[in-house]
Amino acid sequence: MMYRQVMKKLSIKGHRRVVGSFYLCLLTLLLGGCAVNNTKKQEPEQLMQKAVPVWAEGREKEMNLTLGFRGVIETTPQSQTVLQIAASTVYRVFLNGEFVGSGPARAGHGYYRVDRYDLSDRVRSGENIVAIEVAGYNINTFYTIDQPSFLQAEATVNGKVVLHTGDNDQFEATEIRERLQKVERYSYQRPFTEYYRLEEGYDRWRSDKGQALKKVKLTQQPKVNLLPRGVDHPTYTMLRPVKQYSKGTFTKQIPKSYRRDRSLVNISEKLKGYTVATLEVTPSQRIQELQTVTRERLNTPYTGSSPIVVGESEFSILDFGINQTGFIGAVVRCSEPTELWFHFDEMLTDDDVISKRRMSDVNNQVVYELQPGEYHIESFEPYTLKFLKIMVTKGACQVADIYLREFASPENPNATFTSSNEKLNRIYDAAKQTYRQNALDIFMDCPSRERAGWLCDSYFTAIMEKEFTGASKVAYNFYQNYALPEKFEFLPEGMLPMCYPADHYNGDFIPNWTLWFIIQIDDYAQRGGDPKLVADLQERISDLLKYFERFENEDGLLEKLESWIFVEWSKANSLVQDVNYPTNMLYSSALESAARLYGREEWKRKSEHLRDQILKQSFNGEFFIDNAVRENGKLKVTDQITEVCQYYAFFFNVATPESHPALWKKLTEEFGPNRDTETTYPHVAIANAFIGNYLRVDILSRYGLQEQLISEIEEYFFYMAERTGTLWENVHSQASCNHGFASYIAHVLYRDVLGISNIDYLDNKVTIRFTDLDLDHCSGSIPVGSEVIRLEWRKAGEQILYRLQVPSGYEVTVENRSKYRLIDLESKEYKQTRLYPTELTTEYLTNPTGLDVRDPRFSWKLTTTDRQAFGQLQTAYRILVSTSKEDLDKERGNVWDTGWISSDKMQLVSYQGKPLQSDQTYFWKVAVKDEKGIPSTFSETASFTTGLFSETEWRAKWIGTREIYDPAAGPNKIYDPWFRKSVNLTGKPAKATLFVASVGYHEVYVNGLKIGDHVLAPAVTDHTQRARYIAYDIAPALEEGTNVIAIWLGTSWSIFAPYATPDKPRTPIVTAQGDIFGKRGEKLASIITDESWKTHPSPNKLIGNWGFGVGGYGGEIWDANKEIEEWNLASYNDQSWSNATVYNPALKISAQRVEPNRLSAEIKPVAIESRPDGTYRIDMGVNFAGWTEIAVEGKPGDTISFQFSERQQDDMTFGLHNLYVVGPSGKGTFRNRFNYSSGRWITVKGLTSAPAMEDIKGWMVRTDYADATSFTCSDPLQNWIYNTVNWTFENLSLGGYIVDCPQRERFGYGGDAHATSETGMLNYSLGAFYNKWLEDWRDVQGTEPMVGNMNDPSWARRQEGSGRKLGGGILPQTAPTYHGGGGPAWGGIVVTLPWFMYQYQGDLRVLEENFEMIKGWLAFLDTHVENNLLKRYGGQWDFLGDWLWPGATAQGMNNYSDENLFFNNCYWIYNLKTAAKVAETIGRRAEAGKWKRQAEISSQALHDKYYHADDHNYSDRTMRSLSAALYGDIMPQEIRPLVMQRLEREILLNRNGHIDVGITAGAMLFKVLREEGRDDLIYAMTSQTTYPSWGFMRENGATTIWEMWEKDLPGHSLLHSSYLYPGAWYIDGVGGIRRRDDSPGFRKVDIRVPKLPEEKLSWAKTRFNSPAGTIESYWKRENGKTMLVVTVPPNCSATVYFPDETGRSIRENSGLAKVAGKKNGYRLFEISSGNYIFEN
Repeated sequence: MMYRQVMKKLSIKGHRRVVGSFYLCLLTLLLGGCAVNNTKKQEPEQLMQKAVPVWAEGREKEMNLTLGFRGVIETTPQSQTVLQIAASTVYRVFLNGEFVGSGPARAGHGYYRVDRYDLSDRVRSGENIVAIEVAGYNINTFYTIDQPSFLQAEATVNGKVVLHTGDNDQFEATEIRERLQKVERYSYQRPFTEYYRLEEGYDRWRSDKGQALKKVKLTQQPKVNLLPRGVDHPTYTMLRPVKQYSKGTFTKQIPKSYRRDRSLVNISEKLKGYTVATLEVTPSQRIQELQTVTRERLNTPYTGSSPIVVGESEFSILDFGINQTGFIGAVVRCSEPTELWFHFDEMLTDDDVISKRRMSDVNNQVVYELQPGEYHIESFEPYTLKFLKIMVTKGACQVADIYLREFASPENPNATFTSSNEKLNRIYDAAKQTYRQNALDIFMDCPSRERAGWLCDSYFTAIMEKEFTGASKVAYNFYQNYALPEKFEFLPEGMLPMCYPADHYNGDFIPNWTLWFIIQIDDYAQRGGDPKLVADLQERISDLLKYFERFENEDGLLEKLESWIFVEWSKANSLVQDVNYPTNMLYSSALESAARLYGREEWKRKSEHLRDQILKQSFNGEFFIDNAVRENGKLKVTDQITEVCQYYAFFFNVATPESHPALWKKLTEEFGPNRDTETTYPHVAIANAFIGNYLRVDILSRYGLQEQLISEIEEYFFYMAERTGTLWENVHSQASCNHGFASYIAHVLYRDVLGISNIDYLDNKVTIRFTDLDLDHCSGSIPVGSEVIRLEWRKAGEQILYRLQVPSGYEVTVENRSKYRLIDLESKEYKQTRLYPTELTTEYLTNPTGLDVRDPRFSWKLTTTDRQAFGQLQTAYRILVSTSKEDLDKERGNVWDTGWISSDKMQLVSYQGKPLQSDQTYFWKVAVKDEKGIPSTFSETASFTTGLFSETEWRAKWIGTREIYDPAAGPNKIYDPWFRKSVNLTGKPAKATLFVASVGYHEVYVNGLKIGDHVLAPAVTDHTQRARYIAYDIAPALEEGTNVIAIWLGTSWSIFAPYATPDKPRTPIVTAQGDIFGKRGEKLASIITDESWKTHPSPNKLIGNWGFGVGGYGGEIWDANKEIEEWNLASYNDQSWSNATVYNPALKISAQRVEPNRLSAEIKPVAIESRPDGTYRIDMGVNFAGWTEIAVEGKPGDTISFQFSERQQDDMTFGLHNLYVVGPSGKGTFRNRFNYSSGRWITVKGLTSAPAMEDIKGWMVRTDYADATSFTCSDPLQNWIYNTVNWTFENLSLGGYIVDCPQRERFGYGGDAHATSETGMLNYSLGAFYNKWLEDWRDVQGTEPMVGNMNDPSWARRQEGSGRKLGGGILPQTAPTYHGGGGPAWGGIVVTLPWFMYQYQGDLRVLEENFEMIKGWLAFLDTHVENNLLKRYGGQWDFLGDWLWPGATAQGMNNYSDENLFFNNCYWIYNLKTAAKVAETIGRRAEAGKWKRQAEISSQALHDKYYHADDHNYSDRTMRSLSAALYGDIMPQEIRPLVMQRLEREILLNRNGHIDVGITAGAMLFKVLREEGRDDLIYAMTSQTTYPSWGFMRENGATTIWEMWEKDLPGHSLLHSSYLYPGAWYIDGVGGIRRRDDSPGFRKVDIRVPKLPEEKLSWAKTRFNSPAGTIESYWKRENGKTMLVVTVPPNCSATVYFPDETGRSIRENSGLAKVAGKKNGYRLFEISSGNYIFEN
């Protein structure tokens, strides 16, 4: 291929390129030079030899008449058998009773397309029965043409006609009366609904010629014009439901009023159909009477093997997974007369199929009245649905083998896209699905309501045909249809239909919409469309432009257009009087396209003149105005402005960013889908999804704003893709959820994400463009005819590595608009450098700020540029650290240059350079040498900033207000205070870091701009001893002159009772300081908090008392009457504000060395219920902990409440609620600030109008650690557990520790951490997170456990269990929160967690830093040891063992029981053994020996006392005692296998595969089974769906993991840390990626295929970004064969455990795997880095 690389930004003018020279020459020839070509009527082709059209005599214009035609053909083996069919209106054909196809492809008036079926592979030798059913609709629709009914069919065998319609009686016909004729229309735009009355054997005639037909007389109809089908046949894949979603009962209830849409009540000559009086049935009205009474959520996988039994007044809802289009079918058996309804929709409404409420203008039901018997039923028409509701209104039946016979265009395997952004992948898949269901024979708007071929919509879909299929077959048909009729009835001369083929007897048309037709033909030509068709359309386009000339005014602008003027579905449609400027912008572009197509210079000149006039008249200096009106003969420009008008201007090149920079800045920074129209240009009417937002997408791309573009489409479209798997007509769901034009977003992904920027189909050129996007990799392909353009790229440090394939003869231009260096994977440069350091971190953090570690540790991972390489190693590294990025760019480390260090270490390398200075920025990078000694290029530059290393450097004072929380006075009354300080600067600063520590949350503002995107800062901290600061870079927000530094404090943790100390007030306080430096390093000013700061109450206030047992965590109240818009701006006069109060708390100040909290995973509502009491119930679809934003309207002064609930039956749980006091405007938006809520449902009270779905948002809030892992497998239940466990974990990780629950307690329980920590470490990057939490545990040590009311001065810190400061090694049960009950396993986390950190991260320092805490804890336990066994100690809540096992609530606490004593001794022994390992690892041999000996002695004593030799069991013979004994490994080793066997029997036999443990014993059990490799036993428990199990939670509608195994116990949290331990097993068990004790940090791993039968789990795919690099495992079992695909990252190695099965040899692709013996039924192989495939 020809190839060139362009490194500069190219100038782009216009949105279309000039047609290629070859095309122009060819078009000129076809047109005969410049002369106008008279369009000739399309000559029909001779497609059939003998067949003629036939129909029932005299009934060819009868509405909704369905005939069945049957004929017989004789064939022999290997004969070529072809069947051709043309019909009006629609048909389906069967061969020997088996479905063959449905059609026809649509054509323009007077023409019919012939479908050709090659039956050679389907016929049998001898007689074959062809059955064709034809429905003649004979009505006007948007979907089909009103033309007389007929069938013309012909079959040939080896070219000879053997069967045809005509006068030879080869086809016999019958009327299919089983399908009722006089029924209502499906919709205003589509023909009739389907209603059947069937008897068994109704369809036997299709396969049995002996089945007599009640014949109708056929007569020959007038000859018709035939055309080839032209497009591919649809796919008819049998799609099955993925699950049975729910079942329930319903009753008949007459509604107060019926929804009666136009298709029912507007029947007339202009809208043909059967009037209400003549209808045989009215299912659209009856469906509204069928009201659900009871509903049970099932969510069970649908297999089809067992029929669904549906009795009278019962229903079952099935979920097809995503929106699909096809023919609904099933096998039905009934023993009594039965009335069966198939009711369907694209999504649920109030958790039910209620299509009339979601889209009242469609009739989504097919009804069958069945006599006793068995039936195979299938709808005649295709329907679109995700959910199918099967209802029985009479009788009962069994429904089996439910399916949807897909009706979609074929998928080209060369159309692909995948990236590191899973949301974009989902959007692409949804776009492709949307396209396939909307582009079969024409480009449809939607496959449901209309199936209509709209202009403009089709502009976008046509682009996707070319890129999804490599051809333009549908486009050809679509445009040819417009060329076929000599004239269009009911339309003015020259005008075109707005959608076609269709009949609009009312004369409706959209004149300006037809201008898109010209633009579309221009685009079709440039995409290599058929030149002859383009030439044939010249006269049609010329006539269309002549039509518009009649409406041109004195300025050449279109004025007073007739009929329906459509701009978009927004206010813009009401601003079309007289001169509409968006329409004229469109007109100008259409003229330009016409000129380009046909070389007409006068059209080009007119186009340019129009643009000039629009600019002159419409632009008011700030915005483009929508319209001008004629008053007294003069044209007057109005003041009406819409957002879409601005997009029209830029899309059609009336404006550019260069010509209108201020407007462009507004559009890109302040407009878009998320604009707050109440506060941001409220006079500019908001744009709609179509067409405004699509035009916006294109102009953002055109002018290089790819990153913003991708962010917007991700937010806008992922919501749709996630909910239906297709893309919608609008952002809300009260419209089509499968709309053709939306597939265009895949073009955006190809162009702006993948980088295939432009394909010139005429001159065979392709442009590749790389831009700066937040993606790691992307690959994809676009078919070009039978060839393909394929591009893949991935980032490696500061490089983009790419590989490109194009068709032969294509010239390639590569543009690099990114900050990365491009490397072609086929280039010499690539072949020399194969290893590259990436993912640089400092103290586990990416570019951290404010570090107070004097010797921070650096880590990196290695990526390879050669995916075929094996055995890649790091043999040396070189680190450079500099205070200057310029020095670093020159490879100078001015504070540390290690030189080349011979080492393979790449994790936690300690800094050893010059002493680091406070408040300094440092830059660093690293290079490595590979196994051949070849050095890599240096990595991308990383950075870190330092904080203040010494507390003496703090000059700032602690400040607050005089308002102090008094628990005796009731709930909190403190309004969250504002603080501000003015600073004058003589110049723009170059550097300014503000260090802020607070007790209570804070936000920082500079000149009104919020600094940082984090929320709820700082991380939760033990404020009896410590405050953590955050470093804010405020320099970019500072300006020369007066600046305002503002801090907003949130009450929150400042009044938390366990943090109350005499030295500080119970009110939010803050200390902040920063120095401001100029460009030359001179200090310009300093900022310190002191009494000179001004303070004032904000409108925000905490509700409640912030604590468990003292009033709860409440929520927030916002009083809009107290708002001060400019409170943080220099322009505001703060003279009336109070001075801050100075306080002197005894707090250690240190840096926050953990990721901050951020908003994550935006959540949108799935339903809003309007309730009779005037309240509204919002269903957010998922239980979550985080923030909400809700736009409201109410009476000024009224209070609106938002109550949060985890339970559908309760308005509020745990007292969580927010309040909004309405301001003078009556409108506002509630947003969280310094608290968060938890729940799924929100009950809103006090509104004056209903909330809109688009005005409600939610976000999970969590610590912003990185995801590390992806996992999926063949078992949907396991996938649900894995995803739900992870979702729950994330919702519990707010504030730098894991809470038990986010709604009731918010405590950091150590016992629960056993259930969460390994799950966390195997799924997320939690090095900084757990280091921070361990610091919290060190802080709280020396304080006894704490329960009770800590606001009671007679209790707090005065009695046992009240949190007394006792000193020594004692620990409370939670950190940093103190409060809560527990036992030895709670405090014992301080031993386990550091060891886990060492095992998973290779972190030696974490053992050293926490060793004294470990030592102190074990010393404390030693004081409670008697006769070498731990005895009970502490209060009632201090010696818990297992917690929340099945039935625990009913059984009561067991903490005084003997079995609990046994349990806690097992844990203590485990603690001792773990501590001994810690001590040995860091060289503390004396302690190691002591603890090891104690563990051995105590194990013997415990075993002797509690072992039951007769049963190989312990203590109370329960699963928890067995788990604890094995966890502590207390038994002699020869007995351990027997105890394991007893545990197996307990699980499989005694508990029938169910779990029988709680939090702590469950963590022990899963730890034991994971280490023993007993995946079978874990799978037995995780595959259950009855109580107690995770599957039981799913069956009961859970979206998060519960606190207890039971459902709906009082006070029970539904979002809890209790049972998250399976999350680790999915990675190291099912995924098989297992860490090794001999290699901390995953430098060496085991990859093991689990021993699970194929029928249970047939495959699993796992990707784990470990501390040493990304490890991938994909195993699959199929028909007894096993395959394993493994990726080991550079500098790592693995031992593969592959099943050793008798009679099967093992093959490995590379030949480099070394056999390493056999073990436990596995064959072992040693492998180095690389990609491997093992199979047997």
